Amino acid sequence: MHLSSILIAVDSVAGSRSVMQIASELAYRSDAELNAVFVEEDEWYKASSVSFTLQVSSYTGEVLPFDEAELSEQTKAHSKLLEHMLVSTGQNMNIRCSYHTARGSVIQELMLASENKDMIIIGRNRMPDGRSVKIGRTARLMVENCEKPVLLWNGKPQWPLIVSGIVQGRDSKNYVDEWTTGMGRILNRKTELIHSDETLEDFTPQKLAEDKNRLIIIKRTRDDKGISSVVPDMFPNSVLLL
Repeated sequence: MHLSSILIAVDSVAGSRSVMQIASELAYRSDAELNAVFVEEDEWYKASSVSFTLQVSSYTGEVLPFDEAELSEQTKAHSKLLEHMLVSTGQNMNIRCSYHTARGSVIQELMLASENKDMIIIGRNRMPDGRSVKIGRTARLMVENCEKPVLLWNGKPQWPLIVSGIVQGRDSKNYVDEWTTGMGRILNRKTELIHSDETLEDFTPQKLAEDKNRLIIIKRTRDDKGISSVVPDMFPNSVLLL
């Protein structure tokens, strides 16, 4: 396993902070380049073109106009905060990093940005402390559609103490083992390879649900309709889906 380029999807400043910090540490330890992408959701611009659309301030509760010019100004200001956070992190960690924005479908733009990357890291939910185990629509669609390894991060900005690879069937053993030992070596963490003949639905709650101090690594398999066998909601952990 070799990492030369890592992509992170950023959105809110608070929600992206832990993702950016753990991605920066991984980039530093593996000497990889860190690339961040912020996607301006095209649907918001479509909504802003409707004359009766309004927005409510999250700070004051005040109802305000919502037009394209206002949206563009807010988005640019928000993007600059994210870029500043990445640049500061890169300088502090002494890593190579880049930042770019795109406008359109979030999924399509993330898929495009991930094409030449070794891994994409995305926040599992909108809560920076990871209290909710549910994942958002963007994360779910990336798990289902992205061919590159997808790390769904759920928790505080510290890597877990154990890297656990779960092997389902013979075909996945070498691939899962390679990533498990590779991530353990890079992060200087204890590793374990778990062979399971049980279904994930039976296996996960019994063995892992009470222990969040693990990074779970598992290979996705797909059925005839292309639907992934792994449902990330099963795991309370941060999960790397190969």
